[in-house]
Amino acid sequence: MKFHWFNPFSWYSPKESQDVQNPIKQSPRRPVTRDWTEQWTINSELTRGLYHNSFPGLKLAGALAHKPIAIPILLMGLPIPKCDDPQTQLEAIKVIEDHADECHMNHLNSHLDGTSWVWPFYSAKLQKDCWEFIPDDTISDILRDVQTGELQAIITDEQILISTAYNVQGYVRRRRTFTREAVKIEWLENTMAIQGLEAGIFKNITGDLPIHFPNEADGDRIRGYSEYECMLSDLKNYHDTDLALSELITKFSPKMIQEVQDVDEWKANNGITNIDEIDIASRDFIINLFGKEKTTFEWPAGAQAAGLAKLSQIFWKIVQASPIPEILFGTKVEGSQGSNDNQIDSAIQFVESKQRMKNNPYKRLVESTMRLRNIISFKQTQPVVKSIQWNALDLISESAKATILTNFASGIAALINSAGITKPMVWKMFKKAYPESTDDDYQTFCDGLGEMAKHKAFAAAPYEIIADMTGEDDTLDIKPSTPIQSVAYEQPAK
Repeated sequence: MKFHWFNPFSWYSPKESQDVQNPIKQSPRRPVTRDWTEQWTINSELTRGLYHNSFPGLKLAGALAHKPIAIPILLMGLPIPKCDDPQTQLEAIKVIEDHADECHMNHLNSHLDGTSWVWPFYSAKLQKDCWEFIPDDTISDILRDVQTGELQAIITDEQILISTAYNVQGYVRRRRTFTREAVKIEWLENTMAIQGLEAGIFKNITGDLPIHFPNEADGDRIRGYSEYECMLSDLKNYHDTDLALSELITKFSPKMIQEVQDVDEWKANNGITNIDEIDIASRDFIINLFGKEKTTFEWPAGAQAAGLAKLSQIFWKIVQASPIPEILFGTKVEGSQGSNDNQIDSAIQFVESKQRMKNNPYKRLVESTMRLRNIISFKQTQPVVKSIQWNALDLISESAKATILTNFASGIAALINSAGITKPMVWKMFKKAYPESTDDDYQTFCDGLGEMAKHKAFAAAPYEIIADMTGEDDTLDIKPSTPIQSVAYEQPAK
């Protein structure tokens, strides 16, 4: 029996063939290629350009690409390591407090580029441990044990553009090979002949490779996926549609249709010598003979309405098809997805899933950083982090608390500004993120939001209304919203 390949999704395939064909499955292939090279790196120019709205060809969709990544990151907070030994617990928390800002950047790199790579090392020049973020697109090769799949080595290859003097620039090319035993550094190109570049093989004192934080990785894959991968085509479609609609509105001027019996007579009546001289935008009136001449204007209203409808359809396709909950786009929840409670639950679950993805990498990163500190201080203990608990406010310092709460407030502000979240919903998210808060604090929380709203309205109100509200305009150090005209002094008559 001979089988012929056909496309199961083709309109020309017979219905009986489509009914028996299952495109999800296929005949077994022997052998099956299993790719452990992890050779596909991220296009960071595209992901960074989308996030900062600077990538050519997608700028009109950049506004839709920022909030879905920025808001969840602000709501994530900080990972707090949990250890059995009290002293180790204090030292582990100190690591996170010292690197709180780097944690936020680590989450951004992971969600934007699919994988964030962090290399903890000790800087003799700065006299402290540092976290280096290795861009995913600079990692050219990932070596794995063919039997266990364990990482064996990471190779980076990067060309660095630097300035050495006023208006003087050049390149240096650096290749690094990280293994658990050593770090090999090679300078392959040095166009500026920079002196003092250290090359050679150096001992890896912690025995750790650069630690990877994958986003939504498949199975045993090392690299993850950018949040933009599932919506990139629709973002491009939105940009192209918006651009075409904008060009239609700006370039298509109204078309004048003039019905006349005698062209020369009509031109003479309107003071026109050449039809090319007619400027529709600047002409105030047109003289027509009653019942004999008529002027109308044509405008592509139908095309404009169709373009706006298409833009709306693409936008809601991006929102509804994305795994990111609708409320995290900063839009007001409407329609069939308009259950606020369900949206808040989805947002909380989404943020918690992102936190869980990073638990094991953070355990390794904190342990590696603590080993660095122990080696520098000649301690023999081997730190062990048992687990990661997010946003444990009772275990961290006031400065770390301020970092967490500031980021949380920034994320919530984006949701409040869209009128898509209420006070109970904000409290629900806060209670979930910070379990140590109690229900007794709810009234205080609501009062604080109310006072904040009153202050915002007070600050934005005109001077005259504020004076009427307080009755103490002489004591208010506020400039009037409308300038007061000075009145010339007139000398009284004798």
